[in-house]
Amino acid sequence: MTIIGIDPNTNFIAYAVMSNDMKILDKGKHELDDLNEFLDGKIDEFDVEAIAVEDYVFYGKVLNHYHMDTIKLIGRIQEYCIIKGMKFMAFGKPEINKAISRNKSSNKASMQKFVKWYLVLKEPIKPQHVNDAVCVAIVGMNKWKQEELKQIK
Repeated sequence: MTIIGIDPNTNFIAYAVMSNDMKILDKGKHELDDLNEFLDGKIDEFDVEAIAVEDYVFYGKVLNHYHMDTIKLIGRIQEYCIIKGMKFMAFGKPEINKAISRNKSSNKASMQKFVKWYLVLKEPIKPQHVNDAVCVAIVGMNKWKQEELKQIK
């Protein structure tokens, strides 16, 4: 089981490739101009079976073109997964925060500390967008494992 966690942004994605033993295999930022080719490369390199994204959840926010671009990007990634026959998962920021820190309104700095502790790392993951992608991968992997266990029972 290998998953890519993605934090979508207007001009780039932050990503983290994680194995089922919760090891980070690769992480970073990538521009959007060749997203499908990039994902194809990561899937081939790491035998990825699922993609999890941070979904954009609206809580009374005014929509602008940045929000719409992010929503379209999430749709592109979901479409990619459907075409490739891959598992797709999406989690809102409050759900991710609660799963990692037990507090749905944790800030980015505290999330970096929790990830450092959770994965037993020497240093926090930087930049914060990449840490967000690692959080998405952690939550996605844990949910995937829970689903697999339910099927066994």
